Amino acid sequence: MQLPRAMGLPCLVAWALASGRAGVSAAVLEPIHAPKAARLKVQKLHGNLEKVLNTGALSAALAKEAEHVQEEADKALASQGVNETQALKDTLEDYHALLVHLSQREVSLRGGGSSASAAASATEARAAKLLPKLQANAEKILRDLSDDHSTTGQEDASRVAVVKSLQAALATSDKGVTEKVLALHGALVGAQGVLKSRTVRLAGEEAELKQGLEEQQLWLLYKMLLQRKTLPMETQVAMLHRPQFENCSYTKNLLNSHDNTSALVWQLEALLPKSLALKLHPASHKKDHLAPGGSDGTVHVVSSRMKNAVRDMTMVLKSARDKLEHFEQHPTNGTTPQQLAQGKTILGNLDHILVDLGKTNDLSKQLGTMDEVERQLQGWMTAAK
Repeated sequence: MQLPRAMGLPCLVAWALASGRAGVSAAVLEPIHAPKAARLKVQKLHGNLEKVLNTGALSAALAKEAEHVQEEADKALASQGVNETQALKDTLEDYHALLVHLSQREVSLRGGGSSASAAASATEARAAKLLPKLQANAEKILRDLSDDHSTTGQEDASRVAVVKSLQAALATSDKGVTEKVLALHGALVGAQGVLKSRTVRLAGEEAELKQGLEEQQLWLLYKMLLQRKTLPMETQVAMLHRPQFENCSYTKNLLNSHDNTSALVWQLEALLPKSLALKLHPASHKKDHLAPGGSDGTVHVVSSRMKNAVRDMTMVLKSARDKLEHFEQHPTNGTTPQQLAQGKTILGNLDHILVDLGKTNDLSKQLGTMDEVERQLQGWMTAAK
């Protein structure tokens, strides 16, 4: 349909209603099951709005509303995935509301008349058909949000505001059908943000619970494999098939990637991210080697004996590191792949420790590094058993 030239607002309204009645009203009043069909309707109304706005015949308020619907149509046409259908539906509903306002403006300009009355009656009929569905949705969301006591802070303030808005929209019994439909539509649009925020929060909480459960399963699996590290590999693998570990992702990865070169407990530890591996080896309380007894750490004493001890221990570690590197490069007969792999791991740890010792002259930090050496030595000795 071509846009008439030099039209007044009554003609403009009639054209807009004729352009939108066949496609938009049906899309608004009936559920949209085909995003493709809805997209075509939105494309059509987008073109209609552009032509209407270009005439300059709309009042400031109607022009602003038409521009808003056009922007909403742009966003809806650009949307994809699960949000596409809802975005298209919202655009069609807002376009329908614009048509209602145009029709009301036409009535006021013409001062009544049979054609205006017919258009108003048609609008009221469409609104009356849409009203029960909007009321049911508003009542359902109102009950849901009223019973939700899990929100806090800004989220709770938004929830309370939406509850009041829904209550006010449902209480407009003294208003006309069209006004009530518009009030319900506005309240439901406001509720969308609160419901989306709640969905994101609940999804995050569910992810945290799932992670916590998996970490508990991982901790139990690690302990049980550690106890069985010297048993035959068939016995260790059988542990992975227990029903209690079937939902653990690390169990599945270990089943697919394990070999016979080392105990499963060490292969499991190699699969873990560093942050998770550290949780399996919680750091012990650091000793304050420089604090004399009874000082509560408020007094530190630096002695030459401690400095000499750190220097001597550093020399011992360097010597051990060089010997281990020679062993790795020239293994003796009978050396197993497991021993070579363990030696390579220890060599890397020693390199890291020696770098830390060389980066500082702070005796307290150097003594703390020595404590870490002691802890790692205990782990290496346990692994070698």
